[in-house]
Amino acid sequence: MVIRLDTGPRDAKATVFVHGAGMAGWMWKKQIDHWPAARKIIVDLPDHGLDRGRPFGSIEAAAAELAAIIASECSGGKASLVGHSLGARIVLETLARYPDCAAGAVVSSALVRPSLLVSMLNSHTLNVFSLWLLRNERLARLQARQFGFADSDMEASYLEDIRVMKAENLERPVAAFSSALFLPAGLEAVHCPVLVTAGSKETRGMLASAGEIAAAIPGAEIATLQGADHTYPWSHFDAYNNLLASHPALGLVG
Repeated sequence: MVIRLDTGPRDAKATVFVHGAGMAGWMWKKQIDHWPAARKIIVDLPDHGLDRGRPFGSIEAAAAELAAIIASECSGGKASLVGHSLGARIVLETLARYPDCAAGAVVSSALVRPSLLVSMLNSHTLNVFSLWLLRNERLARLQARQFGFADSDMEASYLEDIRVMKAENLERPVAAFSSALFLPAGLEAVHCPVLVTAGSKETRGMLASAGEIAAAIPGAEIATLQGADHTYPWSHFDAYNNLLASHPALGLVG
């Protein structure tokens, strides 16, 4: 895990953003732009973005790396955490294992229920074929439009990543994710404010997961973005940013 962007006053409360599988830190552009004066740390996970050359190991290893970044880079050794999808599962693991590093957290669409579909779709043959298809510029742009990226910069970042992505860059993170579809032990000891989010158009398993996570963390709140699917951090960024702005533990001001 590497820091892709560290912006804002170094002595200010930091918010660390952790992206989902197949994306990179660029997926947080609409959050970066919305709070220009806030301290924001955007990371790229192994097998993604600026850390693409290093294999993704496990959810537990990623949580340890995240906690180490917070300890070394954030004032007081604490930060607020925002994660989406795979990134949200890593944030959840970090809360469970290293609760003292978190001033607060937003856990967005973390699946914690077993999913046969996730495992079935993580096929080497399927990934190789999909990436081969996406070497076609027209097909890649069509898929980018289906993701509903909020502006041309995000679409360009996605297309650039697709051009250099290999099948194993998808397989390793998704395999680690699919082996961790459960609530981590220790969430009952989390003592910071936590907001759990999901889109109303997400799968029943994802919506049920949000409820289970919120129930496992003392005082956690839950919010559902109406009319939103899994892409809501960028496709419904106004509504999502409003939720982040209202969360008491995030340092997202200015």
